[in-house]
Amino acid sequence: MKTMIPPEKFPEPWLFDTAALLAELDRVRGLVLAIPLHNDTYGPTNTAASALWELRDRLQFLVRLQAERQREWARQSHSTPKKRVRKVAPISGAGAA
Repeated sequence: MKTMIPPEKFPEPWLFDTAALLAELDRVRGLVLAIPLHNDTYGPTNTAASALWELRDRLQFLVRLQAERQREWARQSHSTPKKRVRKVAPISGAGAA
């Protein structure tokens, strides 16, 4: 039996892909941290893990910033009053002096 998910609960495609990317970065960081540590591997392993962590943080910040910009754009487009175009009656040439 399939469970029906209402459309309101569907993830936004762009953000879903981003969530998958963040999860993949976490997975890769875990792989780097699983490298056996020796005197000659400690520095490079630590540098790689730190770089992945910083990349994840930057990506997460940019995603939040983009989402906020999209929300702001949506708010502005819904709250901006539409200008009414005033129609001017044509001047008739027959009776005008």
